[in-house]
Amino acid sequence: MNRQLYLILITAALLFGAALRATGIDQMSGMVHYDEAYYALDALSLIDQPRFTPFFPDNFGRESLWMYWEVPALAVFGADAFALRVTAFFTSLLTLSALGLLARVLFGRRVAVWTVAALGALFWHVLFSHLAFRALLYPTIGALAFAFLWTAWRTNRLKHWLLTGAAFGALSYTYFAARGWLALALGLLLIGVLADRRRWRGSAVTMLVAAALSLPLVVYLLTTPASGQRLDQVAISDLNALISNLGVWLNVWVGRGADDPMYNLSGRPLFDVPLAIIGVVGLAALFVSLLALRVGLTPQPPLRLERGRKSAHFKSPRPWERGFRGEAVFFILALAAVSVAPAVLTTEPLKWLRAIGLIVPLALVLGVGLDALQQLVVRLGQRTRHASSLHRPQSSVLSPVFWAGLIPAGLIVWAGLNSARDFQAWVTSDDLYMPMEQHLYAGIDEIAANTPSDAPVYFAPFTADHPVLRFREWRLGDRPVAAFKSVDCLPLTTLGGTYFALDAYEGDLAAQLAQWREVVSVTEEASASPQYTLVTTAPETVPFAAQATFGERIAARLASFVPSVVRVGGTISLDVALRRVGPVDEAYTLFLHTYPFYETRLITQADHPICPSYPPPLWRDDETLILHYDLPVPAQPGEYRIALGVYNSATGERLSFGSIEDAAIVGTIRVEG
Repeated sequence: MNRQLYLILITAALLFGAALRATGIDQMSGMVHYDEAYYALDALSLIDQPRFTPFFPDNFGRESLWMYWEVPALAVFGADAFALRVTAFFTSLLTLSALGLLARVLFGRRVAVWTVAALGALFWHVLFSHLAFRALLYPTIGALAFAFLWTAWRTNRLKHWLLTGAAFGALSYTYFAARGWLALALGLLLIGVLADRRRWRGSAVTMLVAAALSLPLVVYLLTTPASGQRLDQVAISDLNALISNLGVWLNVWVGRGADDPMYNLSGRPLFDVPLAIIGVVGLAALFVSLLALRVGLTPQPPLRLERGRKSAHFKSPRPWERGFRGEAVFFILALAAVSVAPAVLTTEPLKWLRAIGLIVPLALVLGVGLDALQQLVVRLGQRTRHASSLHRPQSSVLSPVFWAGLIPAGLIVWAGLNSARDFQAWVTSDDLYMPMEQHLYAGIDEIAANTPSDAPVYFAPFTADHPVLRFREWRLGDRPVAAFKSVDCLPLTTLGGTYFALDAYEGDLAAQLAQWREVVSVTEEASASPQYTLVTTAPETVPFAAQATFGERIAARLASFVPSVVRVGGTISLDVALRRVGPVDEAYTLFLHTYPFYETRLITQADHPICPSYPPPLWRDDETLILHYDLPVPAQPGEYRIALGVYNSATGERLSFGSIEDAAIVGTIRVEG
């Protein structure tokens, strides 16, 4: 294939892949996954405070390159889903290009075109190209690094060895699964030096450059034991689990794929019918080429010495000059094994994000299969022409030569149409609503459009560090924003506020608020299947009256009636109202105790941390927090006092009440049998 035709066809293949990956970006403008938001927040922190860090420890720890990669789009488009989708889109196009380069180095231009087209149609990569996960960079940089490695091995030029080292150094900062590829690269370099010692200097340069670039990450991982906690949590520990995981993977190719709605159209196998056909042909072609090499049917040209202007360098024959090289076939098989290992060796084997590197060897096999199909049709056409009359002209449209490229192209188009259809089913699936936090995204936009610009806003059931809430908080302007879980506490504001309640978990929030404040409005999500409700409350009308103030920090009072007579064996339901009246910088626990009437001997107790989802250091001065306690009734009849107090959750030290007391008596009860 001449260079001009190659450029035309490779451009067409890239545009084909780009079209499938651009479709649906607008449909995902209101979707942000929890992990995507975490990455984006770290990237935004790099914009606010430019710095170099090899690793971000939050959210189980993450290599840092993707966060730097997101900075340009976030700087231009702001903290919005579109910035994340644009980054993922262009990263996927770079993956197609890098894989095309690797395929060209291994097998030549024709296979490179088919490989790019095959990856362009692969549903796995089409779907992941719409998700802004750091793992997306792993196959991109990895394919580029291996392309440089094979080029460096062929040319033995210093610049290629340097590029190889730089690429593998960058690969270490992409995703934890890339460490398998780094180990494979090291093994290939060592084997290569043993096979041909003339390349030891170049291999050493590559290793030194890669080691120097990855050194900050290595030092961080070695000096921060907690950085490996995620791997410890998900790794399997016995042979039976490994065998089971391998069995699960045997079924995903054309049987039933992963049921995780976030990473796959539930149950869709990796290969549809056209890609399965191409894959079988590709595997057959690779193994036939191996067999041909083994029996000596394929010649092995010697290395040839080329002299440049300044120095001589050895140049081994291109792989495609002698068919599919055995080295390339073994490389693809080894790369596939190393790529699938991070999934097979973990507790969730079908977590396809962990095996995303597998798309590279799969696409290479598919590219070889498409090329083999084309060559097969060409050969059949040649035999047909020899068997027919040489004097009878044949139609160019119906000739086998015409169909030679059209048949594999038709299979790829078929696969692309399947991927486009299945992506639409995925992106519009109701199963995606919760994982992609569409409720939170839509609720924030609705609050921003319909509530006063200074009204406090609460989100339940969430916490203040929820990444999607933090990522989109700018949309709420100057409104005070907080988050809580009603099982922990119920925050009320003297100003009147708006509450976002996720119906699946906080369906009764409006009723809970109505016990303490006038509810002005209750608005459901504008959808055929509403998932959230917005509740607006009126300002406080009765001022807070404290019964006790602890440590000049937290004021408290009972907010519910204390029964005068209770029965043995029951519980007393009590609500406590708290308000911050001074600086609070610790987590505290509130206790309710029962004492005999004239003693301080503890009989029963109810101790719970004060609202873990919305702890006291986050409270505002305009808020009152309602906490619910179930205090066990003493087992013996008699007169008892109820005491209330607060202590530091970490140290157990009680906050003082008054001059010498550390608990306030807030009620009395008589227990009857």
